[in-house]
Amino acid sequence: MKKFFKTKPFLGLLLALSLVATSLAPLSTVDAVETTETGKKYAFEKVDNDVIKSTAKNTDVFNVEASEMQFADDEQVRVSIVLDGTSVVDAGYSTEDLPENAAALDLIEEVLDEQKVMEEKIADEVNIDVKWNLTVAANIISADVAYGDIEAIENIDGVKEVIVETKYLPCSPVDAADPEMVISQTDMTGVSEAWAKGQTGAGGRIAIIDTGFDITHQSLNNDPFLYALQEDARWNLYKNFNAYLNKIDLLDAKDIEKVLPLLNSYATLNGNVSAEDFIISDKIAYAFNYVDEDFNVEHIYDGQGEHGSHVAGIATANRYLKTEDGFVDALDTVYVAGNAPDAQILVMKVFGVGGGAYDSDYMAAIEDAILLGCDSVNLSLGSSAPGFTVSTDYQEIMNKLTASDTVVVISAGNAGAWADQTTYGELYYDGVSYMTAGSPGTFTNALTVASVDNDGAIGKVIEVAGNTVPYSESTTYGNKPLDTLAGDADSAEVEYVFINGFGQATDYEGIDVAGKVVFCSRGTTSFFEKANIAASLGAAATIIYNNTTGTIGLNLTGYEYSAPCVSIKLDDAAVIREASEAQTTADGVTYYTGKVTIKKGLTPVIYNSDHYQMSSFSSWGVPGNLSIKPEITAPGGGIYSVFGSCDIGGGPDQYELMSGTSMAAPQVTGMMAVLKRYVETSWYKKFPNVSHRAIAQSLLMSTATPMVDADGNVYPVMQQGAGLANVNNAINAASFVMMDENSTVSAKDGKVKAELGDDPAKKGEYKVSFTLTNLTPTSHTYKLDEYVFTQALDGVFLTKGTEKLDADVTYYVDGKK
Repeated sequence: MKKFFKTKPFLGLLLALSLVATSLAPLSTVDAVETTETGKKYAFEKVDNDVIKSTAKNTDVFNVEASEMQFADDEQVRVSIVLDGTSVVDAGYSTEDLPENAAALDLIEEVLDEQKVMEEKIADEVNIDVKWNLTVAANIISADVAYGDIEAIENIDGVKEVIVETKYLPCSPVDAADPEMVISQTDMTGVSEAWAKGQTGAGGRIAIIDTGFDITHQSLNNDPFLYALQEDARWNLYKNFNAYLNKIDLLDAKDIEKVLPLLNSYATLNGNVSAEDFIISDKIAYAFNYVDEDFNVEHIYDGQGEHGSHVAGIATANRYLKTEDGFVDALDTVYVAGNAPDAQILVMKVFGVGGGAYDSDYMAAIEDAILLGCDSVNLSLGSSAPGFTVSTDYQEIMNKLTASDTVVVISAGNAGAWADQTTYGELYYDGVSYMTAGSPGTFTNALTVASVDNDGAIGKVIEVAGNTVPYSESTTYGNKPLDTLAGDADSAEVEYVFINGFGQATDYEGIDVAGKVVFCSRGTTSFFEKANIAASLGAAATIIYNNTTGTIGLNLTGYEYSAPCVSIKLDDAAVIREASEAQTTADGVTYYTGKVTIKKGLTPVIYNSDHYQMSSFSSWGVPGNLSIKPEITAPGGGIYSVFGSCDIGGGPDQYELMSGTSMAAPQVTGMMAVLKRYVETSWYKKFPNVSHRAIAQSLLMSTATPMVDADGNVYPVMQQGAGLANVNNAINAASFVMMDENSTVSAKDGKVKAELGDDPAKKGEYKVSFTLTNLTPTSHTYKLDEYVFTQALDGVFLTKGTEKLDADVTYYVDGKK
């Protein structure tokens, strides 16, 4: 069933947002969580967005070494030598089920043979060090050559052009001011509800193209993974016997063997490798280092950081952990589980001893991911230079993957809004068209993800009169952790003294603080001076409360004692003072007393806010081609996940906080694996002319929830795309939407958005058309702005309130007016 709407500009511009609400109501609100019978709410508050921005572990995950920079003639550069011959996609082959397509595989071998001939011709003219032979989406020889030899290569018969590749480099991490605060994001994305329905991503394959992974980490241990798959089988047997009979297809050595000679990783090792060499476990089904050309995918071999482990954990960390007593729920135990916990992971390291990733490095990994049947690929990388790279060739290569069954998910970038930047020059600078996101996320057929701040927290806490208060601490200054006051117990109750002063010696005159916890205000004196004075008076611990909004990162350099010292927020201090008993010194000074419970471990809470906050660091704007980027939003502001780098404090049982669109992208990557499994095992065969990728992207975008700010205004489409992704909404959708080519350049890719482009004639009229496919035998009603149409079994009806159709709307069904 096809619909066409000819609208005035305002309705057309709103269509990209109004389409996303086609089949499901917005997320419901939940009453505030209460802690005790007193009925008082948790004292947790959302972290200020500015705080998240300034304390993010990675504020701009990857920078770019600009490909347009000048080189000396003898300087070695990485180039893509584009040949005149065809590629698999150019020849008309789909990449869906590519390992089973004998003709396409034969073509790959033919292209490789032709490239070897070209390599010899080029080597006769110049020195060339070949790195990759790309054959699927492009016919490219990637190699290191002298910059001065490029012209000679271009003059060789059979060479179409030579492109100097862009090189991506990892950023230096920024220490978080609040290292103990962690966030739970699963309630925002609907994954917990999807798991409850048996949609855990079992049988899915996720490729993480990043800095590698700690293969020893407990959250990707093989035994809990297999235990979860057994549970999936029992669930499917109970709920759906046919689904159980459709066995989970795990990637194994036999599958790798089928395509082994065609893998870029195999070729770079000159074939001296077997399928088993790539496998670490059933969970980590493939691992390769594309930069150093070996199997060392862990972080301890280079200085590229633990970013890849954190990203992988968000996408697919196991939902169970193995203990001496058996298997335990990971979310209940360590508060970390991936969006697709029962999917396999393919670790594709593109940052290593040899440096950062070039265009061809990540494209070689993507080609291998396609050959290995991956459902989704995550690239939490991008150019810090806004807009597109100098050459559009790799954009065109990515665009050819629309026929692929693999969804390529890319982070939008962490450059914020154009108007907030001072690095790009004047506001009306013509260079980047007000888009702060960089390539490859700006490529048309990447699924580009923006970041929203999380709406929950998990942290170390204290309790006063039923009020739960999180605190921040750093124990690198000789001070003991606050929870050591509990000894071997789970918690301890300690008397406290709360003063209105700044913790100077005169503030304690006439007050006994020996063996008690002291609360004092930030200001006037240094943090270490406050702690020194309190400890010298025998205080068991010092808690410094802020004198303004936000959290405090305590620098205790100069502290001379071991007594704990932590900080809390101003609003939380006010709650504690209100719950305390007022006292007066002999000099008439008022202070407060009570008992504080110091708890061990982490305590979770969900804020249940009436709105979500878009992350201020998330890149957005208007690209020069007037397309819509990013396409969708997921939690990225303050994400707790795997900390897999032993040399900098991580380890096989460690977790840490990071912020960035790099954290938002793997949320969607995991959701895509869940959604693709759902599509393939339920009703996909009814729609053989639409790819899994297109249906999955359509479902996720068309059921996303448009987000509003604190004033109730909808965030711009250019900032949030379709809205907040929710995989539970997607698997419950009653229909899916396919935009027509007059409405978006991403029509074939299933992207649900209306990109209206320019209006040179200045008519103010735009035509937007799309196809709605009903997935159920019942009628459904949808709303587009003020226009409502009902999709019934016997036809379609359009109304505007109680009135007839407005004259500005032309309505068609199946091409008939």
